[in-house]
Amino acid sequence: MFHLTRKIDYGLVLLLELAEGSEDAIKAEAKPLSLRTLAKKRYLSFLFLQKVAMDLRKHGLIEAKRGKVGGYYLTKKPTEITLKEIFEALEGPISVMHCLGMTVKENLVHEVGCHSRKALNMLNDDMKQSLNRITLADFLNNQSPTPILTPIRHVTARH
Repeated sequence: MFHLTRKIDYGLVLLLELAEGSEDAIKAEAKPLSLRTLAKKRYLSFLFLQKVAMDLRKHGLIEAKRGKVGGYYLTKKPTEITLKEIFEALEGPISVMHCLGMTVKENLVHEVGCHSRKALNMLNDDMKQSLNRITLADFLNNQSPTPILTPIRHVTARH
């Protein structure tokens, strides 16, 4: 199921920090970032940040350099990394409902029965396409090619 988690939050903080330091430079040209330094700077859990970095590394978004001047760096330019790629690296396939991430056969085996599958598939596909259009560079520059969601109404909390 798709939702913004603490893991995604930490991942974005890490990737945005790496993107800021890299401009468009990658690998040897970029100054590696220490996770311990980032954790202290942003008041993050170092151990959790390590787990997030492992997932991003496993999916080829970042790499590590060992040694005294070691740390993490981006493996691609910020313009080549999409939010969809980041979210899926950290939380798995994007799905507005759990059953949309399953095959029809898996739904039958688990007796989940996703009755609104057809109707929600369009929403799911639109969300994936939107996240695939927005790059880390867009996010870093606080701009998006098109708005992801346009607010329809303001919701206020009831007491």
